Amino acid sequence: MSTLLDVRDLKTQFKTDHGLVQAVDGVSYVVNEREIIGLVGESGCGKSVSQLSVMQLIFPPGKIAGGNVFFEGKDLLTLQPNGPAMRSIRGGKIAMIFQEPMTSLNPALTIGVQLTEMLKLHLGLSKEESRDRAISLLTRVGIPSKDAESRLSDYPHQFSGGMRQRVMIAMGLSCNPRILIADEPTTALDVTIQAQLLELMKRVVDEAKASLVLVTHNLGIVARHVNRLYIMYAGRIVESGTCKDVFRHPLHPYTLGLFKSVPRLNEPKGRKLVPIQGAPPSLIDLPPTCAFLPRCTYKIDTCLKEPWPDLQEVKPGHCVRCYVTPEERV
Repeated sequence: MSTLLDVRDLKTQFKTDHGLVQAVDGVSYVVNEREIIGLVGESGCGKSVSQLSVMQLIFPPGKIAGGNVFFEGKDLLTLQPNGPAMRSIRGGKIAMIFQEPMTSLNPALTIGVQLTEMLKLHLGLSKEESRDRAISLLTRVGIPSKDAESRLSDYPHQFSGGMRQRVMIAMGLSCNPRILIADEPTTALDVTIQAQLLELMKRVVDEAKASLVLVTHNLGIVARHVNRLYIMYAGRIVESGTCKDVFRHPLHPYTLGLFKSVPRLNEPKGRKLVPIQGAPPSLIDLPPTCAFLPRCTYKIDTCLKEPWPDLQEVKPGHCVRCYVTPEERV
């Protein structure tokens, strides 16, 4: 299985009045062909910022401070963010579905204008060809074919939340990208619509022979759809592996805490959920030791003295950033 995207030691910072925010601090991961990977963690851990950095959509006071993003043999971070080379990749080869469709879609433009603009820019289609493809895309994502043409003239506020997200999926797939990044694609949707959209996204990505990066904090979504999983905390990846390995044998105390705080059908009746105590740390002036240390129930003396360790491979493909051994995490 060949690698499509190779992110190495990515660092992204934001300058604020209170100090420098290390939003992404040395994140590395790969996306292989026709694979679904998941990025999981609490709000503010750097999931979305890492993906915006890949797309070179970080603007002042933020900046990409280091690292490499290799795609098709090129380091995307060496390209001018607004140059023609990066613009041809952004949307054309790597597309992103943003978190909130109501704020991502332009309220002053019709859905048809927003869909056909990308088709004309990236694929060079004529007005008629782009309109026909826009209708086909809306039909493909579940908007009835008898309504698809008339709905091109509608504005975003005339669509429901689920329909707006379908439009965002259609826009993401419009230029046949090789990688689709979905940033919290089911936020604020009820569970029925969530399931429909995720199955739809999985099906159309499979049909397009593309890869999918799913950014979420919903472990149920991850368990059902993801091949490989990256757990993020305080701007770093703390555990990675196949979905099966991470769910069956979680290694990092943060991963264990996430699983214990989620209800499961196979648990005994009456089992109480165990929340992770405390709150995520400020990303300004993080201590040199493990960022999860104040919330960890498994910490040992080494954790109090040594800097946050690098990711270590415990078994092939399963890595963790922690000093505590599996036997000590029982």
